[in-house]
Amino acid sequence: MAIGVKINGTKATEGILITPVGKTAFPVTIALDGAPKATTATLRVHSATAQVDLSSTSISGSQTATLAAKTQSRQKNDISLVVEVGGQVVATIPFTAVSNPRLRFMGRYQARFATDNDFFNEPRGTDQGWMFALEGEPDFVPAKNNVPLKRDQPVGRVIRFHDPVMLRSHVAPIGVVVTSIEGDTATGIVECTAGDPVIGEKVALGPNTYYASNNPQNPADPPPFENWPVGQEPLECFEVHVGKRFGGKSKALTDRPQAHGLALLTAKELTAYGIIPLAQFSAARRQTLLDDYGAMSPADRSGTPAGRNLATRIGHLGGSKQFQIPSTAATLSVGWTGREIYDGKVNDAVKIVPGNSQLMKFFAAHTAFSFSGKFFNFHSDEQCARVDGRIGVLTKELLTRAPAKPLPLQA
Repeated sequence: MAIGVKINGTKATEGILITPVGKTAFPVTIALDGAPKATTATLRVHSATAQVDLSSTSISGSQTATLAAKTQSRQKNDISLVVEVGGQVVATIPFTAVSNPRLRFMGRYQARFATDNDFFNEPRGTDQGWMFALEGEPDFVPAKNNVPLKRDQPVGRVIRFHDPVMLRSHVAPIGVVVTSIEGDTATGIVECTAGDPVIGEKVALGPNTYYASNNPQNPADPPPFENWPVGQEPLECFEVHVGKRFGGKSKALTDRPQAHGLALLTAKELTAYGIIPLAQFSAARRQTLLDDYGAMSPADRSGTPAGRNLATRIGHLGGSKQFQIPSTAATLSVGWTGREIYDGKVNDAVKIVPGNSQLMKFFAAHTAFSFSGKFFNFHSDEQCARVDGRIGVLTKELLTRAPAKPLPLQA
């Protein structure tokens, strides 16, 4: 078996170091992996710029050493840990030393809710709006108590980062995970897609988190405790969780993540996220559903929920003269190419279980955090959209920093 290296107990080919906060350092533990007990390894660190401390220059058997950063790297992977056994190099592990680290998350999510011009608590969507529920799918909102009269009242319309409700056929899976750790070096921001076990963890909102525009209102209902114009709504019942390592919510109403306006994605963003034109996507989805519909018997097309649901979906994608399916309200184009950026604070009921994650150990040295999420690329047939965001230690600078650049498209 080849001899390798474990960082904080996990096999690794890349590492992240975090610079100290005051007198608090964040050393990583270095151990051998796959080495016989009698093996002695020599450790060397090369760094032309960052200052690091290596606690020992040799380890053997189950012994460990620690490596800690004192200053930032100038660029990604400019620190190297070299491990030699018997004069032969058995492993070279690149490290990057960062300050102010943040976790980045990205993925697809499901959101089922009525859209203008339907009332905000319309249970299934009507011909006045462009969102719709199908036969067999649950309502968007509960039958009762679907008007938020106070804070933290569950009213349906849940934003689901995982565990979708009856995901429709031909719709890609949902799921939001930590994709990287973002940090500051002496020359700029770097993205590290490996080096900490928190990367790959699921990111989830609370079980009742929803978009709290609460407009337009049904005059027959009591007024909600809040309502907001499109593009300015907060995330109500807000919580955020990272696996079992991190969780929290917002303390005050004004701390909740809130949108800064509705804007169109730039050409660079559309390319980076791989978003094709709406007409192209809808035409392809329409043809796929028409193929399914055409393969059904005439009796099943009209006499089964599956057939009627396909007809409904095809209608919202433009209809079909061949099958006499009329065209109905399509996805709002700005939903497909638009985005809202939500910024807020995670500063209440914060729980952190660091485990073997250096980032979580860094988080555990603090008490309040910033949440920023770009929500975009929504389609009514999918009932799904995408999110690209980050969580970091709360600082004024992070709350006013420009939106993060798009992450590379994930396979």
